[in-house]
Order: sequence, then C-alpha cells, then structure tokens
Amino acid sequence: MAKSWVGAGAVQVTLSIAQTDPGVGFGLGGTLSTTDAHLELFRDADFNTPFVLDHARSAVITNAELTHGLSLYARGQSVGALDLQLTLDTPPRDNIAARHTKIGGQVDAHVDVLPELPVLTFVRSADQSVVTDIELAQGERCGVEVRCSQQLGAGFNVHLVYPGAEAKTRPATRSVIDTDYLYLSRVRLAKGVDGIEDPLHELCSGDPLLLPCADGAWDGQAAPPFLAVEKMTVVGLEWGNGDEQLEARLVDGSDNVICTARLTIKINEPDVGRGSYGVLANKNADDFKAADADFELIYAKSGATADTVRVGVCDTGIFDDSAGANYLQPRVVDGHFFSTDDTEDRPTAAYDTFGPILDASPSKHGTNVAAQAAWGSTRIELIDVMVQRGQTMGDMNAALTKTAFEWAGSRGAAIVNCSKVMHYNTDEAEQALTAYPNTLFLATGGNTSACFPFHYGELGGNEAVRKAFKGDCGIEGLPRVFTNTLLVGGHNTGPKHHDSRGYGPGIDVMVYSDDMTLYTPQALIEAFRLPAIEGVRRDTLLALGTKRDALNGEPPTVSGELPFTKRFLFTNLESRKDDLSLKEQQQYQELLLMKQARPNPKYVERQLYIDSKTLLESWPWPAGGLAAGRDQVIGWLKSFIKLGKSIGTLTPPEDAITGAWDVASWGAVKAAPHLIRQNTIGYWFDADVKTKSLERALAEIEGAEDGSGVASDAGVSFGLPIVANVAAKAKLIRSTLEANHLKRLLIDTSDYTRGFESECLAKGVINPLRAYFAAYDNAVVADGTDPRSAPPPVDLTIDEARRIYYYFYYMNAEGKRTYEAIKDKLKATYAAMDVDLIEAEPPIQIGEEPLSYVTKGKIKNRNWQQVVDLGQPLVHAPKHLRLLLLNQCGHVEDAKEFHSCEWKDPDWEAKNEAEHSYFGATLTKYSHVTAIASDLASWNCTIEIRDVESRRLFPSIVDHVVDRIRVGDADDSEVIDPSTYVTTWVSPTQVRVTVTDATTVGDIRTGKNVYVEVRVVQQLGGSRDEGSNNVFITNKYHAGPNGTPEANDSILVLFMHEIGHALGMVPDTHAHHYENAHGGQGHHCAFNSQDVANAVAASDYQIPGDGSTHVKVPTAIVDPSRGPNPPCVMYHTRSSVHHTSEFCAVCVQTVKDLDGATWQW
Repeated sequence: MAKSWVGAGAVQVTLSIAQTDPGVGFGLGGTLSTTDAHLELFRDADFNTPFVLDHARSAVITNAELTHGLSLYARGQSVGALDLQLTLDTPPRDNIAARHTKIGGQVDAHVDVLPELPVLTFVRSADQSVVTDIELAQGERCGVEVRCSQQLGAGFNVHLVYPGAEAKTRPATRSVIDTDYLYLSRVRLAKGVDGIEDPLHELCSGDPLLLPCADGAWDGQAAPPFLAVEKMTVVGLEWGNGDEQLEARLVDGSDNVICTARLTIKINEPDVGRGSYGVLANKNADDFKAADADFELIYAKSGATADTVRVGVCDTGIFDDSAGANYLQPRVVDGHFFSTDDTEDRPTAAYDTFGPILDASPSKHGTNVAAQAAWGSTRIELIDVMVQRGQTMGDMNAALTKTAFEWAGSRGAAIVNCSKVMHYNTDEAEQALTAYPNTLFLATGGNTSACFPFHYGELGGNEAVRKAFKGDCGIEGLPRVFTNTLLVGGHNTGPKHHDSRGYGPGIDVMVYSDDMTLYTPQALIEAFRLPAIEGVRRDTLLALGTKRDALNGEPPTVSGELPFTKRFLFTNLESRKDDLSLKEQQQYQELLLMKQARPNPKYVERQLYIDSKTLLESWPWPAGGLAAGRDQVIGWLKSFIKLGKSIGTLTPPEDAITGAWDVASWGAVKAAPHLIRQNTIGYWFDADVKTKSLERALAEIEGAEDGSGVASDAGVSFGLPIVANVAAKAKLIRSTLEANHLKRLLIDTSDYTRGFESECLAKGVINPLRAYFAAYDNAVVADGTDPRSAPPPVDLTIDEARRIYYYFYYMNAEGKRTYEAIKDKLKATYAAMDVDLIEAEPPIQIGEEPLSYVTKGKIKNRNWQQVVDLGQPLVHAPKHLRLLLLNQCGHVEDAKEFHSCEWKDPDWEAKNEAEHSYFGATLTKYSHVTAIASDLASWNCTIEIRDVESRRLFPSIVDHVVDRIRVGDADDSEVIDPSTYVTTWVSPTQVRVTVTDATTVGDIRTGKNVYVEVRVVQQLGGSRDEGSNNVFITNKYHAGPNGTPEANDSILVLFMHEIGHALGMVPDTHAHHYENAHGGQGHHCAFNSQDVANAVAASDYQIPGDGSTHVKVPTAIVDPSRGPNPPCVMYHTRSSVHHTSEFCAVCVQTVKDLDGATWQW
C-alpha cells in the first residue's frame, strides 16, 4: 500500500474481512511487527481510541465493520514499515475459555507509514531560538528564518502571508482612488541581511507569497535535520498602532494546509526619531550638521540616486551663518527677496549699496525652517525664496505668490516649503503651479484649530461657509491645484490631536509640530531678540506717555456729588439736623462724607503712569548700541518681566511700581494698577503667548552665550520642513520621482495612527523611514485619480432645489461595511422621489463608544458631540445632512431622584423598600451593605429599573450617570463631593452606588436620608435633531446579527425614515397619517398596518404598546396569511418585518410634491 496523508498526517489502513456469521459479534486478535518502534494504531482518524492488538485483550468489531472493511489508523514519528497479522475470533456463548479459538482466516498487510506531521517554526537567526513573538524598536532589524522540522520533497510549499492583508485591513493607498489593494505593513521584510535589498512585496497584495520546499538547506547542507525554507530580515517601521502578524503555512500539492506558524511582531517607539525625525533630537549646532544614518544606508544601496536636490524655502530669509557654525551657508545656492514694493525686490545676498537684507530685518523663522529642511544630508541644497521681511512684515498677495513660485521653479527647486501662508487659491498661483508640475509645493494647515473639509476647494463658493472656516491660512491659502501641492497639518506629542493646528480630511498629511529645538545662530538670536526687546521698551514707554497726557489737567481731588435719589433725603435731614433720631444722624453723617472732597482717581491714575514711566526709564539701558550693551538689555528685560508678573498680585497699600502711594485713600485708586496692567505693561502679560514670548526671548539671548546655536519654538511652520526633508531624501534615493510621485509617496507611507481616522487624508502621521524604503523600491502607485480632482457628481435631471448633500459618519469597520452595502439603494430610493442625495465627502470615521446620547439631554456633558467634530464646515451649499451610524443611540431621560430607606443600628439592615413611579414604571431602590460591623467604612445601594420592556437602561459605562447625591433632611441636605462615591454597573437595569467618605457614612448611620439623582437612558433605533441636519442611526440589528442582508436593509429603512422626517414627512394631509395616539412620537404612515390593543401588541407582536389605547401593528405580522404586505418606511417603530419596509405610493407622491425650498438645515 502506498504512503499517503490522512487527517493529521497518519495512514489509513483498510482490511477486507469476509463475513462468516452475520448474526454473531466478533473479536479481533493478532500480532504487530514493524521496522520502527515509534508507531501507534487507532480506531479513529482523530487518534482518540487506541486499537488493542494482543491475544489477552481483543478489540470488538461490529457486523458493519466486517461488511464494509475494517479501517485502522497508523501514526508514526519517523518513516517506517508496518506489518499487520490479524485473526478473526468469535466469542463462544457458553465457553469463555474457548474465547480465542481461531475460526476465521488470517489477513496480512504491509504499509509504509509517514512520520509525524512536519512542524513550521520561526527561528531568530542570531541565536537560533524558536520565536513566536519578537519586539523591535522602529528602525531596528532582526534576522528570522522560516524553518520546517523535516526535509520535504517536491509538491510541498510554504505560503507566507500577512493575515491583515488577507482581511484587507490598512489599505496602503490613500492618495488616489480606483487602485488595486495593497496592505500597509508595520514592518518591512526583505531577503537582504540589512533589510533593504530583495523586499518581499508580494505579501502586501493580500495573496500569499509562495516559498517552494525543495530538498536541501538554505546554507547548502546536504541532509540537515530540518529544512530552512526562507531566511529574511524584519525591520520595524510603525510603532504604537498595534502589532504585526506574519503567518507561514505548509501546504501540499492540493493546497491542503498541513501546519502553520505565526509570528507576532511588536514595534516600540525608538529612543531617537528615525529618518527625518532625527532632527528632533538635536541639542546644538553640531547635531544639525550630523548625517541621517537611515537615509545614508538606503541611499548607498540605491542605483537610481540623484547627486543633489534643491529645496526652496519660501519664508523670511536664511541667515548667513558662515562666520559661525557654517551649517546653512554652504547649502544656499541662490536667494531672492520678493516684495510688493518694487524698490525692495532684490537678491538676498549683499550687492551694490544694499547689505544682506536680514541685517536690517532679522527673523529667526526662515533660518529655523531652512535648518529643518536641510538636515541629514549635504546633498540637499537650499534656495532662499524670501517673501517676508522681519517676523511679520510682508504682504503675500497673489502676484507675489506667482512670482516667487515661478522663480523657485526656474531655479530647479524640486520641493518648495511654504511655512508662510501663500495665496494658493488664486488664478496667479494656479498658473505658476501648472507651469512647474515637477515641483512639489508644501502648504501649511496653520496654527489655529480649524477643520479642513475634504472638498475644501468649495469653501469659497458660499459666504456662510467661508465664515465657518476658522483656519488662519484663510481661504486664499488653500491649494486649488492638487497634482503638485501637499497640505500639511500638525499634531501634538503622543502623537495626538493638537488643539491649535489645522486638521480634517482636507489635510493631506500630519507632522509633529510641538516644541522643538531649532538651529538658530548666536548672531541671529541677538540680531532678532535685542531689537525686539528695544521695541517692547519703546512701545511701553510711548503708551505710558500717551496715557499720562490724556489725563493732563486732572485735579488731585474732586468734590463730592450726591446721586439724585440722595439729594432730597439730604435736604430733608439737614433741615432737621438738630432733631434727628440715632438712625437718621448716622444717615446724615454718611451723606456729609459723600459731599466732601476726595482723591481724584484719574489724577492718581495719571501719577501712576508717570511713576511707571520714570521707573522703566531708570533701569540701565545701553547708550552705545544694543550689541555693545547686551547685558543691560538683559537686565532691563528681567526687571520688566518681574514687574509685569507682580501687577496682578497687588494688595493694599503696596505699590508694585514705586513702593509708596502718594494718596489719602486706597479705595479711590485700587483699580489703578489693573488699568496699568490692561493698558500698558500688562499688555505683555495678559496673553499667555506674549508672556512666553518675553520669557523665551530672555532664555534665548542668555543661552546664546553658551554657543549652542539653538533656540526653541513650536508650530506647524517647523514641522512642514521635516516633510520637505523627507521628500528631498526620497528624491535623492530615486531621482526619477516627480512632484506627484512624491505627494503620493508621502501620503501612502504615513502610519495609520490611532485617533487620526479623520485628522487627515493619510489617517496618520508621516513615516520618514517607510518613505525612504518606498523610494528605494520605487513603490509609488501609478494609476488612480486624485480624490479631490472633481466635486461630487449631481443628477442634472433633478431640480437643484431638491439637491441635498450629506456627510456620512461611522465608528468602525463594521459601520463602514454597512454603509457601503446600503448607499446605492438609499440614493436610488430618494432619486425615484426626485430627491438627489449626494455624498459630499468620503465617509468620515469618528471616535468609538458603545452608546451615544443623541437627543438634547446630556449626562454630565456627554453626548454625540464629543465624538463628532462640529467644527468641520459643510461645503457644497445650500442643503446638508449629517448621517451618523453609531454603535447604539440613546435618549437621556430627565433625572430621577431616589431616597434612602430607613436604617437601624448596629447592623445597618434596611427595614423597608422605597418605591417610586417613573413614567408609569415601578422603580425600586434596594439598599444593603456588604458587611455588618460597627466600624463599617462604606455604604451602598443598588438602584433598579423594573420597566425593562420599555428599554430604559443604564449604559455599560456608568461613572457619570449619577448626577448628584445629597445627605440630610429633605429641606436641609448637602450635596456630597463626587470623589466620595463610586458608581458601578450591575446590569442594564441596575446600578450600584457606593459611598466611601467616612463622615458621610457616619451621617447615614445616624439615620440621615440619602437622595440619589440618577439619569436613565432609553435605547433608540434612530433619531433626528428636530429642525436640524443631524440623523442618528443605531448600527445594531434588533432581530439578529449584523452583516446579514436583513440587518443591512433594516438600517437602510431607519436612514430612509429619518431623512423622510427631515424632508417634512408625514404631513397631516396624508391619507395614512397618524400621530402619538397610535404609537411612537411624531407623524407617521399607517399603510399596511392595523389597530391592536396596547397589551396585545406588546405580548403577541413585540410592538411597544405606547398608544392611547391601541397601537399600529404591521399587517404582515398580525395576519401573515394575507401575503407580504410590507409596512411603509414611515411606520413608527422597528418590528420583525422592519427590513421589508418600502415607501408606500402615497408617501412617494407626497415626497415628490414637497417644496424643496423649505428644506433649510
């Protein structure tokens, strides 16, 4: 018999045995001989029942086995031969001693038995250890082998797969649409020992990589004890976003899986940022001159490199640092200052009568940006495209933008970094961008919390939408040419969302933009900071003088003036002053004081301005130039900062300016220091950013003495050039990459960062290391179309007034799958009623929570707005809907108060239960404790909702459902601190409150009442904000599992239903109209339904009996014999036939007749 694989790899042996007596049971005996001792026999293919072969203990066989042939299962640990010799016995009915008398014939068989199943393992190359899990820091490498425990012949293969690729998670391509699927792995696999050469790209297609199992080892051994199927290097690429899984599967020639092995790869954050992010670790000027080791290693391996790449820095100019660290000056190959003033337009370097322009208008910004863009490789050359003089002086209009862009392109810039806001959204900029398609222009998302919609090109078409957009880049800063522009937003440390940066689906990529150490030559620090400090001094003294002059002529005192209402009283009292009561005498004296002369607050204020100005002028200030007297400048700034911070802490009668008040009454002048604070000195300290600016100036100018040549700052301005740096290095690695290639590469190599699903198009932060590898591999998607290249298509056959744009929000992959399953039918259903539903932007993923409160009620400020960004402008005016598919919708009921039971001492057991009516339902609060002791440290009670049928519940997260707890008498109770009690979820109808504060527990023990206010939640299938554009639907099928056609159709009906309400359905003129009295809330359609008593509807048909006496129930449920009879979409609640609902003919016509002009959301 030939060898074969069966079940888990054993041999099935079938022995034909002649039946001798159908009416008699038989025993089986025999002997076993083999050339290999490691063999076992079993009766079943699962190897659970051993087959016994000895004459002392026979195995019983049945008539059926005799008739069809006896099957045995042999399993071995190595190759061997099995000889079976079996005899068939019949047990005598009356003579047990003769039990094994031989009455049947003998059967012989010889079988070759294959060894035990081969085993696949992953082995770490460095120490030859078997591994199932490895940990790598980003950029770290680890050699790994796929090893089989046996040598296998032809016909066997190993399939290497990413399970995530098979499931089509994490699609790599995000820059374009209509392309083939590729998986974005968290690691790189390559055959080269450095992880660079011979990458295993096939794994990312979703199909397994085929590795043939030929005889012989990877290292050439003739007959090793194992087969090394493949040897590879793993490189960690993406950290913080889940582990990577790699699976190897041994398959035979029929693709049957014999065995598997899985390797889990965890990638950790590196100690120092990899690739271009290495610039963030720099501490001094010398660090900025160091090489990017990751880039250099890959560049050296590439055979398609560029010698140099030019980056244009469209900013405030690049400082000449040749006299210092000389980091930037060797890189600057050209420079020009572009100004709206023709007399200033000139090269940035010295020529004729002009000196270098930065000498007159120093600014750190452009130099800081240039240093970020140039870091890590001397092959990056810089073009100084100066468009602003000083830190703020400049007018970047459309003409200047065009001129600067064209000049940079003509000078060979492959990338132009625009950390300053340029006028991209103009005809002039469009002409320049079109003229230089091979130059990639980077635009800033700004330093304001503003959501950029996906189709931001439509923002300019509607004044209301323009005003809704809060970006400091303005509408004019948004590119309208997408081929060779990249819009960059900034994230915070974590990475996480930054509260002061542009974000949203309109942003292409995200880059780090928090505090950074920036290259700033010492000479530039002083050239920039010293004049700025002088400006603070000048402006403050000028403001003090102006305020003083405005109060010239004010007298030291002012006479008292009685209010009109007091004059009559004073006249009356004075006429009777010799005959006044004690109380009247007191009133009279108070009025006399009010009429007396008193200090003039304006005079005191003027004097304070004078004293303040005198004080500021008394501090030493250099007379021979700022540079010569830098120590005096520093001293003046220190005194100024100290003074400004002290103003807000004044207490009578101290004077933070001179130390003494020259006035009689503090009360008359107590506001004066705050006037100073607001009007002059305080200007620099009221705004936190200004205070930080002064303190940063002090730190930088003092720090410049150590020669480190660095300063610190934050903002997307300094993250943007990191992206430019990645692009430049990618082009150095592969010179043929053009602007659109670089854009796609930067987007498609970004991480999938948790929480960034809607932060940007890439859905995560840039990954320089992955970008380098993609450039080396030339792995840039070539086909597809830019997703922003055209606005959403509209149905021109439908009147524009009936055109509604919608934004779809979902929480997870299941939600997106549901949407994709129902989208076409949703749009088609309404198109048939002359309503054009248009997807305004691609579906937007939002934060996930198990239950979202979607009505106006909140529980401690928690509701759906916590996960949906309402700051995103809704473009494509004028009509919009937000369609939100949430895990579960909930309605927050009004707070309900429960009061405590009576207590008795010492065991604290409740004497009775307190029952309360709650919307017709009985709610009972059970009180008990976990122990009985005189020193009990806590008290708790369980609040239960018994009306389960109405679906009122406690959400699974209940730390916020208790609004407050009061302890005491009904009219004299105190609210206790929320930190002194804990709320625990017990069940959907029970929540436990435990009070731990010793004082409060003591009060309860003495008999004081406890009043607990709890909010209860009602589950909803769907809802809509009345009069608004927000539609909420639960992505949970009420009658079964999600993902089925019935579940999808039920959710589709919910969306159609709520959109119908938004359009004005169902009017009371409708033939089938009904309202609350017959169930539900609002106006609905009764087509194909019948009136059923409330109790019967609930008990027999599972329809909430919430009508006055009767409720509408679908006919298809009440009388199925009458046929399908689907209910109308506008029926009021879900049911067992909900998924079959259709718009009835009356509703269809009614929707067609609705006036689209009335749809205003």
